[in-house]
Amino acid sequence: MPRFAGAEPEAPEPFDAIHMKNYVTTNIRRQIVKTMTVVIREYSYCSIACQLCIMILDCLKALFDVIDLVQLQKFVIVEFRERQLLQFEQMQKRKSEGGSITGRRYQINHLNM
Repeated sequence: MPRFAGAEPEAPEPFDAIHMKNYVTTNIRRQIVKTMTVVIREYSYCSIACQLCIMILDCLKALFDVIDLVQLQKFVIVEFRERQLLQFEQMQKRKSEGGSITGRRYQINHLNM
């Protein structure tokens, strides 16, 4: 039947919702979480890679269990501690050389992160 400008649109047929838990097993989910944290750690200078990893983790957050959450918490604690120590060491070095103690992002050595 042809559609006319004033005709009512047809209602879409109802469909079953797609649940991720039916497609992502526990082992695959844990491997995805591990892979995303490795990518964020190794490519911290690449904002697009980090953004995609965060988006993937956000899509999977409804499936996380306690083990996944502990793994993510440890990752955040370790990474921020290492970065804080690196910045502190750089600040101390600048202070001992008589320079400014304010740090700039482009002065941080991202290869060590």
